Amino acid sequence: MTGHEGDVYTVKFHPSNTHVATGGYDKTVRLWDVRTGQLVKVFAGHNASVSRVIFNPHGNLIITGSKDSTIRFWDIVSGVCVNSFSSRLGEVTSVEMNRSGSLLLSGSKDNSNRLWDVRLVG
Repeated sequence: MTGHEGDVYTVKFHPSNTHVATGGYDKTVRLWDVRTGQLVKVFAGHNASVSRVIFNPHGNLIITGSKDSTIRFWDIVSGVCVNSFSSRLGEVTSVEMNRSGSLLLSGSKDNSNRLWDVRLVG
């Protein structure tokens, strides 16, 4: 699986283990088919490196954190960014979602963490 232009900083398996999402220096997220190794889709929109990529529990969204201080929610079928918000706390270095998909915890380069109720964001 090659295709990023630069370092790959983050990888995550889809909940069904059929796909893998990767993100990195080139500001993109790429979705790969695990069985074939083929690129399925490229998600572009961040203005800086993608530092973290995860799937929501249902597997229909890719959630990304970036050095551009934003967190984005991408529809894996359409490739469209369906939601985005700014951490306002500096570069996003990590994101993780709870099992129900209602809460998101982000970490930032300014040594802070922020808990988001994603049901209220948007």
